[in-house]
Amino acid sequence: MGSVPEEKAKLGFGGLVGDLREVYESGRTQGLEWRQSQLRGLVRLLEEKEEEIFDVLHEDLGKHRGEAFRDEVGVLKKSVVDKLQNLKNWAAPEKAHTPLVAFPATALVVPEPLGVVLVFSCWNLPIGLALEPLSGALAAGNAVVVKPSELAPATSAFLAANIPKYLDSKAVKVVEGGPEVGEKLMEHRWDKVLFTGSSRVGRLIMAQAAKHLTPVALELGSKCPCIVDWLDSDRDSQVAVNRIIGAKWSTCSGQACIAIDYLLVEEEFAPILIEMLKSTLERFFTKPEYMARILNEKQFQRLSGFLADRRVASSVVHGGHFNPKTLSMEPTLLLNPPLDSDIMTEEIFGPLLPIITVKKIEDSIKFLRSKPKPLAIYAFTRNEKLKQRIIDETSSGSITFNDAIVQTFCSSMAWTASRSVAWGTAGSASTTASTRLTCSATRRRCSRGASSSSSCSATRRGTRPRSECSGASTASTTSRSSSRSSASGDEADGGECVNNRANRICTHTQHTVASGQLSFILIDEYVIVPSVHQNVCSVVYSFYTCLSIYRTKRYLIIMDYYLSSLCSS
Repeated sequence: MGSVPEEKAKLGFGGLVGDLREVYESGRTQGLEWRQSQLRGLVRLLEEKEEEIFDVLHEDLGKHRGEAFRDEVGVLKKSVVDKLQNLKNWAAPEKAHTPLVAFPATALVVPEPLGVVLVFSCWNLPIGLALEPLSGALAAGNAVVVKPSELAPATSAFLAANIPKYLDSKAVKVVEGGPEVGEKLMEHRWDKVLFTGSSRVGRLIMAQAAKHLTPVALELGSKCPCIVDWLDSDRDSQVAVNRIIGAKWSTCSGQACIAIDYLLVEEEFAPILIEMLKSTLERFFTKPEYMARILNEKQFQRLSGFLADRRVASSVVHGGHFNPKTLSMEPTLLLNPPLDSDIMTEEIFGPLLPIITVKKIEDSIKFLRSKPKPLAIYAFTRNEKLKQRIIDETSSGSITFNDAIVQTFCSSMAWTASRSVAWGTAGSASTTASTRLTCSATRRRCSRGASSSSSCSATRRGTRPRSECSGASTASTTSRSSSRSSASGDEADGGECVNNRANRICTHTQHTVASGQLSFILIDEYVIVPSVHQNVCSVVYSFYTCLSIYRTKRYLIIMDYYLSSLCSS
């Protein structure tokens, strides 16, 4: 069997890890055909068990079918298909430059799997953040243990029951259980550990991994700010508001590390922005079930505790109504809560949105510089000087202008973060297919020829922290970026053309948003929130207006979108 019962797991994992290492060392997982068969198995799992996935996500988090397809099933299938299409090229040896003194020797950079990989997934995207790192580890030829989050029990049980049916049960194991199971897993030596979750647990993972010098990739949380500048027209302002709402409340009710945490806006523009947010929220979210619920009572109490502070409660300008029985919270706007309050010092991870005012929008840069580096910075502005100042004077994992969260949909771009947010390989949760593959594989540099042969250990592009990567890696990644984005609309494995789906979404969204009457639209049996899918549409159409910049030291991702795109009518 490919799953380990929790009762048996408590007895220890020495035999489990030993069996996986034996399977890996036999060479079973390293062949290209085996890797491709596992990826195809994941695609079949997503296709054949789609309805069950929707059911367990609704049971654990109250996610709507449209949200579940967009954030987990759809984007995950696209990522796995992308790996299948590119795996042969990624796994092939690459020629390396040799100096004249080594003539007539030749050099190759040869990819190698790391070995046995441990994946800890989280509860807010329990399917995507379990199967995405799993797919990368399998594509690189590793044996894998997946530890689903115990806070999403239905999803954990689903993965334990179905992964052995679709994947090699001797090389892929699912271990269920709580924190004590995670601690026992970390007592053993792994060749790589991938973890997505809180900073508190991340520190524990790091401490345990240090005992065996195990390399770790941590994707943690942060407070992602959004700067909102004065915009030229009412239309642009409404487009910005639609995208802000989509980036705050459409992904697990704001329970996402890349969701907007707070807004920065000029004092004079704040009242206008608040009124636009209010009216648009009322139009988009007409029923409570259109939003995911809060995970559990503990998280509910944490969020409601923010408003227990009278200073914070007095700053509420919209919403603030909670239902502890259904664990639902109304989208809530707060104007200038105290900066020393918990809501402004801790990651919110919920449907509360503080709005902080500044005298001039340029002052927002000084404000950001005084805070810890975030995973992402979002800014809505047409001011090119302000854009450049944000790029030059702030530090973050990514910057997106005139949209939000869409950077995670671009599989041609790595996802990176500052040290306080992510450690190890760039990002973890929504990392691109290529990065997922390389974070689970090493590269060996081999020299051969007339001179004496030698070999040295080297990492593949993306395996080291981004700050240590060379300029050559930047150029190579950029070239792959252009080639993959141009092929994003191709069909693969009988799947539907991504661009065709997005075009239909865009067409329906234009009509629905323009009418201002319908809150949801029906597309191929999936119910979609227009505000949400403006982001998906802009990914397709804005490839032609998107500016991608890579810097050697920071590997900063900068995405600049036109506000008046086809999808925002």
